[in-house]
Amino acid sequence: SSPVALRLPNLLFAPVFFLYCYKISTAINHSLLRWTFLLSLCFAHSFLEFFAISRGYGISMALLMGTIWYLINFVGTHKLRYIPLCLVFIMLATYSNLALINTYVLILFFILVYAILNEKLFAGKDRKVLALLFFPGVVPLVYLGLILIRLKMNGNLWAGSANGLWTATVKTVIKLVTLSDAPVFGYFVVFYFILTCLLFVFLTIRGWKQKFFQSTSTIFFYLLAGNLIVILILGHVFKINYPEDRIGLYLIPLFIGFFLFLLDKIPSIRKFSFQLLLVIPLFFLPVQFLMRFNISYMSFYHDDNIPYRFYDKVNSVRIPGELPPTIGGYKGRHFCWSYLDFRHGGNLCDIYSSHYPGYEADFQIVDLKDNPAWLKVYDSVDYDKYSGRYLLKRKVPLKKVFSSASAILSLKGKSGSDFLTLYETSVDYD
Repeated sequence: SSPVALRLPNLLFAPVFFLYCYKISTAINHSLLRWTFLLSLCFAHSFLEFFAISRGYGISMALLMGTIWYLINFVGTHKLRYIPLCLVFIMLATYSNLALINTYVLILFFILVYAILNEKLFAGKDRKVLALLFFPGVVPLVYLGLILIRLKMNGNLWAGSANGLWTATVKTVIKLVTLSDAPVFGYFVVFYFILTCLLFVFLTIRGWKQKFFQSTSTIFFYLLAGNLIVILILGHVFKINYPEDRIGLYLIPLFIGFFLFLLDKIPSIRKFSFQLLLVIPLFFLPVQFLMRFNISYMSFYHDDNIPYRFYDKVNSVRIPGELPPTIGGYKGRHFCWSYLDFRHGGNLCDIYSSHYPGYEADFQIVDLKDNPAWLKVYDSVDYDKYSGRYLLKRKVPLKKVFSSASAILSLKGKSGSDFLTLYETSVDYD
């Protein structure tokens, strides 16, 4: 359970991410565009920090880049050995981050349609193509679908927001990457997205070199546009939450790849100065990396982080043999807190989040902006400047009493719920 052991999988996949970013960049002809692709992804702080924590996002980003690389090779060489490699990588990526299931479906559909449209190239290999699609592709996808259905039935797919694609997804991803709500970043994204789409449509209509639909830019466009369309359909028709910040982070490499590979296919854009003018906004990412580089704290994904000293201060007031102090906070914070408690023997309570933001707990780990009125009931005893979280201690602890035996409910048989309420009452905050 050591932090090193839990972080090791992501650390091991960091070289995989760099390797496939490099491999994909070799498909870009212009050196400036190639270096822009490498620097904007391999030195994007918001990506790299996920290779230092115990979440699946870093692993999924590395495997996604491998997926794209093998898909590029399949389209470029028509060799069937790239199909299982592509599908195994996207399968593992989706097991690391279920948000990539849309990409999984899109890639399966792409390979199937591509094989049908190019049936002469795969003449006599129809059964082999279908077998390669079914066993490493469809079978794992069905199992992933069953996992999602179970999660949905248990109410675990709560992440995200119903506020629409722009507000819930685009703006939160921009904020995660830039740490800013400044509208200028949104303007840049809209401008470059519209410009890139117009260029793509223009070149498509012209049928540039008749191989345009086999180009790498088409693959990136298909995955980006396909994901956006699926997200819109799921949100608008099926009322599934739109992905927020880290969940939609995979859209960034798709957008960057689409833009840079498309520029690389335009013969008229050969002057270094003109290329630099178009790509210079992307150098914000490596410059920001240099400005925020550190080895002591998380600067992007820090919302659920809890400093060790917070735990130590709460634990210091615990009296052996008596009821431990209670802790309140947002529901996502219970993961780190439970881990810290496990590492210290499991003597404290779990984080109580059902009535967040509430006043019942002895301590609160919170952002004061969520509820400034906390300071009427609590004193601030510590502050973490990196996450913006305060550790608050109640001025007057509430009296704790044992509920009577008659108040505890009994359940016959099994329950499919994650939690069961045994007892509930109101509290006089005054």
